[in-house]
Amino acid sequence: MVARDHEGQVIAAMSKKLWVPLSPLEAKAKAMEEGIIFACDIGLQEVIFECDSELLFQALTGKTTPSATTSNVIAA
Repeated sequence: MVARDHEGQVIAAMSKKLWVPLSPLEAKAKAMEEGIIFACDIGLQEVIFECDSELLFQALTGKTTPSATTSNVIAA
């Protein structure tokens, strides 16, 4: 995860290994969850999250019902 300021400069970054077998979509959902926790931990209040999965984006924004495998992460 990389946090950038309004000019695109890196202000914080994090890498984390997950020790659980996850599908690609589950991994993206878990990464989003970890990114939210990270942003809170470093005190960011106004954030924009980017995601390269249309399925995850639609589930997070409530446009579709999340799949059974990602619903537990999205509901948290």
